[in-house]
Amino acid sequence: MALMERNIYKRKDGRFEARLIVGYDVQGKAIYKSLYGKSYAQAKEKLDKAKKELKTTTISKNRRQTVIEQLEGYLQKKKISIKEQTLCVYRMYLDKHIFPYFGKLRCSKLNIDNMQSFIDYLTNKGLSESSIRAIFSFLKSGLRNVFMFDHTEITLPKANDSKAVALTRDEQHRLEEAATASDVTDSSIVTLCLYTGLRIGEVCGLKWEDIDFCGKSLIVRRTVQRIKNDDKSGNESKTKVKCLSLKSKSSQRIIPLPDVLIKLLAEHRNRSNTVSPFVFSFYGKFIEPRALQYRFNNLLVAANINNGNFHMMRHTFSVRSLESGFDIKTLSDLLGHSSAAITLKYYTHAMDNNKRQCMELLADTIYKNFEHGQNSGQNISKT
Repeated sequence: MALMERNIYKRKDGRFEARLIVGYDVQGKAIYKSLYGKSYAQAKEKLDKAKKELKTTTISKNRRQTVIEQLEGYLQKKKISIKEQTLCVYRMYLDKHIFPYFGKLRCSKLNIDNMQSFIDYLTNKGLSESSIRAIFSFLKSGLRNVFMFDHTEITLPKANDSKAVALTRDEQHRLEEAATASDVTDSSIVTLCLYTGLRIGEVCGLKWEDIDFCGKSLIVRRTVQRIKNDDKSGNESKTKVKCLSLKSKSSQRIIPLPDVLIKLLAEHRNRSNTVSPFVFSFYGKFIEPRALQYRFNNLLVAANINNGNFHMMRHTFSVRSLESGFDIKTLSDLLGHSSAAITLKYYTHAMDNNKRQCMELLADTIYKNFEHGQNSGQNISKT
């Protein structure tokens, strides 16, 4: 028996009810229309017909809209299902890149040529390959009801395969010395990040309730980010700093802590003068990422390290972990990546450094087996 669709139900009166989304209200919630049939097949037939009619009507209506109007409507629908920080990124795509180019162009005027021109426009602005691909992906999703994108006819910049830059062992040693010479807070932050791989926003959002001193583990639950300020109440600031939940389930993770890090955090807690829920605080509140990056820049200068940022410590943790023999799945879980494939993409070069050592281990095995075989042969010949 064929499985029934999830949006078709059998009612208590024996009829079948099919539900179809026909629009969204101002809050972005779906508006449904119900269709009824005496049988499942009849309800499904009505649903399929209504979907086809709605799609035709919607496409016709949407194509009369401007590109910006269509994308604004898409954001209105998505805002209840995506994180605030993601919504801010999409809004930035619209305001900074899409609106200045397309202006009041109607969707009916969209074609491959002006889409390719838009990609070239972003390239000439100096945007990175990953940024251009992210904006294009947003366009595909937002305009899917009015324009079908043929990837074979649109040339996108090649994905950037640049390697993640990590500190050398000598640079790492100099950074740790500079942090120790600075103050205990800098030393605690640098040590924790170099040996857990936490992102800068995750460090800023870390609370004491996230540290399990008995179980020797740390739970990553939230992040601190600077996002666009949409408050219209007279606040002139263009951005605001907020403590937010993490964007994906994989980012929420438990990191086991060795005794040395547990001792470090316990000592830092005992030294804290203010009562704050945050592990690293400023007047009782979280430290914002911009301030933490500024402190880190000063440490780089003191350690005589050029061209670095806070995220470099996360890359350093990953490279040192692989050099120590971590398997890729374990490292992926600790980093909060959605799959091991992402970890491999960034850190394959670090694994390449271990190839020689692994082959030397294999050579030892081959030599021992070969030597054993020769001895066995000699014993056979003697008999």
